[in-house]
Amino acid sequence: MQIYRFWQKIRFFFILLCIYYLLVIINLKQQQANNIVKKKLSKELTNILFELNYLHENNTMLKQQVIFLTKRLRIFEKNNSKQKKLNGPPEDYELLRRRIYSNTKEFWRYISFELRSLAMSVRSYKFFIIHMKTIIDEHYRSLLNDIAKLTEVDGYSQWRRKEYIYLSTLVKKRLRILQTSEDCSKAKKLACNLIVDHQSCGYGCRLHHLVNCMVIAFATKRILILDNPQNWGFISGGFTKLFFPLSNTCTSLNRNETVLPWPGNESVQVVNLSLPITAPNGPNRKRRPYPTPFNSLVLPKDLSRRLNVLHGDPAVWWIGQFVNYLIRPQTSTIDIFEDYEVNFGFTKPIVGVHIRRTDKISSFHQLEEYMYYVEEYYKLQELNGEVTYKKIYLATDDPTLFKEAYDKQVKIVCRLAYEIMNGLELKDASAQFTSLDDAYYFNDQIRRLNVAVLPHKAKRPQEMDLKVGDEIEVVENQWNGYSKGIHLRTNKSLLYPTFKVTQKIEVMSFDNYSGIKISTEELEE
Repeated sequence: MQIYRFWQKIRFFFILLCIYYLLVIINLKQQQANNIVKKKLSKELTNILFELNYLHENNTMLKQQVIFLTKRLRIFEKNNSKQKKLNGPPEDYELLRRRIYSNTKEFWRYISFELRSLAMSVRSYKFFIIHMKTIIDEHYRSLLNDIAKLTEVDGYSQWRRKEYIYLSTLVKKRLRILQTSEDCSKAKKLACNLIVDHQSCGYGCRLHHLVNCMVIAFATKRILILDNPQNWGFISGGFTKLFFPLSNTCTSLNRNETVLPWPGNESVQVVNLSLPITAPNGPNRKRRPYPTPFNSLVLPKDLSRRLNVLHGDPAVWWIGQFVNYLIRPQTSTIDIFEDYEVNFGFTKPIVGVHIRRTDKISSFHQLEEYMYYVEEYYKLQELNGEVTYKKIYLATDDPTLFKEAYDKQVKIVCRLAYEIMNGLELKDASAQFTSLDDAYYFNDQIRRLNVAVLPHKAKRPQEMDLKVGDEIEVVENQWNGYSKGIHLRTNKSLLYPTFKVTQKIEVMSFDNYSGIKISTEELEE
């Protein structure tokens, strides 16, 4: 009986031992599985922390650049205070200040895009990534605000304002003198013939055609005549029902004048230019032959350097001067706008909204996408205590948006409003623009060029290699840190990092209207 009990104990012990080993094996298997999961999560977390560290390092670098720029400015200001008052800021200072601003935005676009992609692929860290994005946005707004304040503390604000007034007054005077003739019967003219497709060419389209005619008239020193004002449309009574005529002394052609189609010749009295003309247009535009040598975005040589120092997008400022000359409102038009302003309580600050959905071929964007940028705009204003009540002005061809957008703030400005704003403001308004579709372009433009300021080695098949000095014809900004363009050296359409290029300013030798001077009284008007 004792032996039987002994073997029972031995058997029970072996059973326990087997169970123990089985549990050990199961536990080891579970640990191995957990280790695999932990390694995967650890790798994902390491990548996230790497991205965060990369962001922190770059954020620190940008802040150091701002500090360096401020110190450099103070040294220059101390040593050259007298020269500064006469000549304004050094050119490299203005260009570097704006480049830091634009590169901060491009860096933020890249990080924002990558974090959204990461949140979609690593859902277990979604809330952590959203929190990270919130902190990044705060850093971004702080940096933009600091950089913007440089223009307030660097001592050149008065110079900038005087320079804006001077250049704006000068261009307006040139246009006014161009459009005035003591003897219209003998004046050389450019007849702008608008061939309008009312279904595909709306107000902005037709106005841009007229701007194009105005630029060509300015460049060739011919009085601009709107040859068929009835094709303007929009209102019975035509163009002059809303706006002042293009000229007070010369508004039509005479029967006995010699007329030739563009390009005509130097001696002919009237050159007729029909628009629209075959030129690239829209985000998917292709390069085609252009019938005139005058690209509306090309600057006059005698003003180009001053404009490049003064403004972040000189070509838009230049176009804005022509737009604002053409749409000088009649008194009756001003009354309508002022009544509208009073009735709707139109006060600043206010965010302009333009959302087109029914007549424009482009990618569809949800209202929330616009909302994000509006919130960013107002949060940036709140840093300086400038917002008491948030308002929007919403223009859209989709009536359902009004209900959806009630009490919400949205920010996107269309191209024409962007041009008008830059033509009117006595400051650089190039940064007051956000687009979800495409970068700014002008109807019938030939091209816009970027030039590489940093080299780039392609990291994927869809990217291009860049050497410093390479030129790229801009196709579109991808809003993720990259732009798409046609490399003029290889003729390939590929992507490139937007921060590694800068806009190339193209110039042409227009008549410089050398006899025109600006008086002190004109500057004070």
